[in-house]
Amino acid sequence: MNRVLLTWATSWISVAALGAHPPLDGLWQLVSVNPAIESVQAILEFQTNDGQPTVKVVFTPGSSDASVSDLRVTEKTISFRFRQRLQASQRPVETEVEFVGVIGSDPKLILGSTGPVGGDDRFRLRSKLIATTKRELTSEELLRQQPQPEPMQQIRQLMAQLTQLSSQLRQEKDEEKRKELQQQALTLSRERDEKVPQWFRETLTKHGNHLAAADAALNLARSATSAKLTAEEADLIVATVRRHAEPYGPRFLVASLVSLAEIFINSPEFVASALNAAQISADALSDDHPLAIQSRCLAVYQIALEKSGRSADTPTIAAKLETIENKLDEEYLAKVPPFKPDPFAGRKDKNANRVVVLELFTGAQCPPCVAADVAFDALMHAYKSEDLILVQYHVHIPGPDPMTNPDTLARWNYYRQKFSDQVRGVPTSLFNGQPQAGGGGPMASSEAKFKQYRRVIDDLSENSSELRINLQAARHADDIDISVEVTGSKKDPPSDWKLRLLLIEDEIRFAGNNSIRFHHHVVRAMPGGPEGVALQMPSFRHNSSIHVAELRTKLDQYLTSFAKEQRPFPQPRRPLELRRLKVIALVQDDTTGEILQARQCDVTEP
Repeated sequence: MNRVLLTWATSWISVAALGAHPPLDGLWQLVSVNPAIESVQAILEFQTNDGQPTVKVVFTPGSSDASVSDLRVTEKTISFRFRQRLQASQRPVETEVEFVGVIGSDPKLILGSTGPVGGDDRFRLRSKLIATTKRELTSEELLRQQPQPEPMQQIRQLMAQLTQLSSQLRQEKDEEKRKELQQQALTLSRERDEKVPQWFRETLTKHGNHLAAADAALNLARSATSAKLTAEEADLIVATVRRHAEPYGPRFLVASLVSLAEIFINSPEFVASALNAAQISADALSDDHPLAIQSRCLAVYQIALEKSGRSADTPTIAAKLETIENKLDEEYLAKVPPFKPDPFAGRKDKNANRVVVLELFTGAQCPPCVAADVAFDALMHAYKSEDLILVQYHVHIPGPDPMTNPDTLARWNYYRQKFSDQVRGVPTSLFNGQPQAGGGGPMASSEAKFKQYRRVIDDLSENSSELRINLQAARHADDIDISVEVTGSKKDPPSDWKLRLLLIEDEIRFAGNNSIRFHHHVVRAMPGGPEGVALQMPSFRHNSSIHVAELRTKLDQYLTSFAKEQRPFPQPRRPLELRRLKVIALVQDDTTGEILQARQCDVTEP
């Protein structure tokens, strides 16, 4: 019989038990649970020595190696960290997850969930421990197909056909055959849009006790607008998700219902369902939950109460939420950036006067943007605005970002049209209007990205410009008046030299899916419009103004419209404080995209 490689841990892990615990001695399979398939991650062996529980890994699939640490057992719970090292292509990949299980009445089964260590439970998955007598498994025993309700099978078959057609399209060279395949794909896509929501509904109503009903419920919630969801269906979705989440413990229950509340809170007709999901989550919340999920839970609960006309119930929640947010800020700032940026030594050419402008396109839901965002922030500590101006545009890539606005999207399209082969995704960085040093990475790559940015900046810092910009911005009540003067050109500039103004917010606290908590120099609007104003030299004056309250309303209306017509935002909070504002003036050659000179100033208060 074909056997999978057996891997033994080199040592036992032992920690003090937290209170009395039931006997777990013996072999247990750690299983990842999915409505369609269950997969064995490892076989663990528990023993009790001198009243203390211990555990070791006795089996892992294939060419993987694994270990267990931080075992904690109480009368009702068990938790541990499971680290696995997989041989993927040329380099090993290491993952570590935390299992948290609830010990029930069944002595051979412990339901729970796994999630990334140190995460906010956003990606928590169902898991379980099953008692076993086997110390190893065949490859056939590692994966267990689960029977699916008929509607879910139909969805799976349709999606498989679409995937196959997409693959054929990529490979097909004959133009006539491609047209035929495209027509088939279009027909199937229409069938998907029409039938899939109905199949999800059928699963939810006719197969509500099947685990697949929970996934069908979440999918319906995510497509509430296109699926024309009703308030009654939203209530059923909350009840179904709750019923299938509770057996897997409070960590999984809170994570599931918070996500549901965050989806529903954006639609007025579903606020009652959002409040129900948020209240159940808040009741299940404890100090054992990570601070990040506590923050998400309380934030959506507070908003749901306010939208339900129960603002009087929110002060205690708001106070607790602020305490948690401050703790998260402290933890974040103590670790980010994970290196010390050295200050800029100054320009070698003392006559060089051209300000370098770094424009970063990023997204709060973008994991690869982390390295670029952190490097961007580190540059703020290394350079003065006389040498480097930093600009951050947020866009809805790969998911909805509440710091995005129509002007940032217009700026994105401006560069997309000009540099279509280099400006395609986020993060994208442009220096003086030219794409360079693209790409990003995880937090560990932030120092390398900082050094890469720095090499480009230091080189451009040695350039000069004949242009001079005098910029002032003053706030009177809610009106910001901007005055710009551009001088220095000895001849009439080309008609494609444009002056553009940016209103930026110095710092925004918002934790998206990539866990970056602070975003700096975020563009909130482009006064006068993204298209800019043509320069008239040798001396050009321009005045503009913007009303802060009106801007806040427009931003809020844009986000509401986007959530309703396109996709809901993963988090309900909208960062619209518009505090600590600055203005940036750019002179840009629209033929080449090159930024010829720039200036930044604070918005002065009366």
